[in-house]
Amino acid sequence: MEEILVRQAFARCNGNQIKTAALLGISRNVVRALLKRFGLLNGAGRRATAG
Repeated sequence: MEEILVRQAFARCNGNQIKTAALLGISRNVVRALLKRFGLLNGAGRRATAG
């Protein structure tokens, strides 16, 4: 459930971590940790790309 919400919010905010954090009501650091956990962020803090 948490992963679905984070994925949807991240997509809705076009990959913007600050906007995602504001939408979810959590800090950007928490968003970054969740994105890393769910494989949506690469090591450089950018969106993970398929391929």
